[in-house]
Amino acid sequence: MKHNGYSLIELLFAVAIMGILASTAIVLISPNNRSISSKEYAERFIAHLHYVQETAIANNTYASLSIVQSEKKYVADILHVPSSSTETLQLPHNGKMVPEIAIQTATLTIDPPIADDTVAFIFSPWGLYDRESELTLTFDKTTFSIYGITGFVE
Repeated sequence: MKHNGYSLIELLFAVAIMGILASTAIVLISPNNRSISSKEYAERFIAHLHYVQETAIANNTYASLSIVQSEKKYVADILHVPSSSTETLQLPHNGKMVPEIAIQTATLTIDPPIADDTVAFIFSPWGLYDRESELTLTFDKTTFSIYGITGFVE
């Protein structure tokens, strides 16, 4: 007697092969979470940099965003020039205002290298950046440049 169908074993074998192929395809197609998170951190940093620049313009004062490399964090300050005093600028983060933001990436590279542990981005009351040359930051594999004088980020 001749059978015109597949046995249960053949059917299970075919489904198992399809499952292995599908799971392999999902792993290969899905984005790397580390690269997404480093991009998110870089975008958040850029947003905070713009926030500090806009604060300097809006308040007609100097404002700075400082990266403390050894502590992997950054903080913002308003600089009162006549009195040489500083005031902590709260940064928006996850729906609330916080005094500092932790940098949660594996690596942070600054080019050209800075001798000091702290890198400060100081903006004038006109929104101009205090550095004349370009500075490149890399959060893991996400790289962006901050141009001198204008503070333009690309």
